[in-house]
Amino acid sequence: MKTIYITIALSLLFKVSISQNSTLCADLYFFPEEKPQRKSDETCLINESGNMYKKVEKLMQVAGLPMNFVVCKTGKTSNAFAAIDKNGIRYIKYDDQFLKKLNSDTTALESMIILAHEVGHHLSGHTILMNIETFENVFKKYCIKSTPDYDEKRCNEERIKYYENSQKQELEADRFAGYIMFRYGAKFEQISNLYKRLGKYYSTRQTYSHPDIPKRIEAVKEGYDLASSNANSNKTLDIQTIRGKLPNFVFNNTSKLDRNKIINNIVIETVYGAARLVTKDTRYSFGLSHHQPSFQELSQKEIDDINKYLGKKIKTSDRNIDDDVDFFEVYQMYIGLSGDNRVVYRPQYAFHIKGGIFKIILLDKDALSKVLYSCPFIESQISKEEIKSIFVEIFRIGLQKEIAKYY
Repeated sequence: MKTIYITIALSLLFKVSISQNSTLCADLYFFPEEKPQRKSDETCLINESGNMYKKVEKLMQVAGLPMNFVVCKTGKTSNAFAAIDKNGIRYIKYDDQFLKKLNSDTTALESMIILAHEVGHHLSGHTILMNIETFENVFKKYCIKSTPDYDEKRCNEERIKYYENSQKQELEADRFAGYIMFRYGAKFEQISNLYKRLGKYYSTRQTYSHPDIPKRIEAVKEGYDLASSNANSNKTLDIQTIRGKLPNFVFNNTSKLDRNKIINNIVIETVYGAARLVTKDTRYSFGLSHHQPSFQELSQKEIDDINKYLGKKIKTSDRNIDDDVDFFEVYQMYIGLSGDNRVVYRPQYAFHIKGGIFKIILLDKDALSKVLYSCPFIESQISKEEIKSIFVEIFRIGLQKEIAKYY
C-alpha cells in the first residue's frame, strides 16, 4: 500500500481510501473480465459498518474462522474479486452498484454467494499462488514479436498453463461457495440460479480464465453436497477437502517415470539379488552397496568404449544420456569383504535403451565392454531371472579374482 487517508476518525467504524496503484500481486475475479479497468481498482473504500463488510464477517462466523480481510468498494469494475498486495494484506473488493443489480430481493443473497466465492479464493491460497505479474512478465518475454526472446510455441504453452490453472482455481472457489452457503442456509436452487444468470457476463475473448457455467454449477453442487453430508458433524472446516480431491503429481513424461520404475526394479531384484546370492553361502561377511557414477568417474578406456558403442561422444560432466535417441546410464555395484579392505570388487555396468530395445552392458577396465543381455523394453518381456543368473556368474568370477590376489 502506498498511501492511507483517514477521512473520518471519530470512531473505529471509519472509511479509509487506500491507493493500490501497482501493488496488487494477484486479483481473481468472480466473472471473466470483459474490460479490465486497472485505474478504477486503485481506490479501495472501506466501511466496516457497511453491508458488504458485515456479509463477509458473517461468512467467516459461519466458517468458524477469524475475520481478517479488508473488504472495500472499488470503482466501476462490474465485478468482485479477491486480491492480495505485496505487504500480504488480503482484500475482497466489489463494485457496489453492480452487485446491487444482481440481488433479486432484500436478502441480497446473490451478493453473499459472490463474496463467499471470493473468500474461497483466499482460503484456498489462490491469491498467493496466482501471481498475475509473473504471467504478465512471461507474456512480455515470449509473446511480443519485437522482443528478442519471442517464441510463439512457448507463448502458447505458458498461456494454456496459466488459463488451466485459473480455471482449476475458479472451480475450487465455487466449491467453497457451495459449501459455505449451505451452512449459511441457502437453497441450492438459489445459488444455481445466480450462476445461470452469469452467462451474459462472459465475453468471447475472456472466457479462458473461467470454466463454463455448467462446470461451475457442478462444482458448487459438490461443495453444497459435501456440507450437507457433514451437516450433523462438529468437524472444523477442512479447506483441502472442500477444494476437492487433490491431484496427484503430474509428470511431464510418464513414459520416463515408468522406465525409471522398471529399471529400479531390475537393479533391486537382479543385481542386488545376484550379489546377495553370491555372498550368501560363504563363511565370511560381505558388505554390499550400489552407486550411480558420473561419466567423469569412469576410466578413459571405458569412456572410449562407450563412445565407440554409441557412435557419439559423451560429456564426461554428465551423469547419463537421456535424449530423443538414447537412454544410457552407468551403475556400479560394491562388494567388499568385511574386515579386510583389500578385497573390494566394483563391477560397473550400464543400461541402454534405444529404439525400444533394452540392453545391459558390462563395462570392463581391462577387457572390451560387451553386451550381456538384450530384449524389447517391455516389462513382461524382460526376464529378471535370466538377468540375475548372468550377474551371479559375473560377480562370482570377478569376486573370486579379487580374493585370489591376496589368498
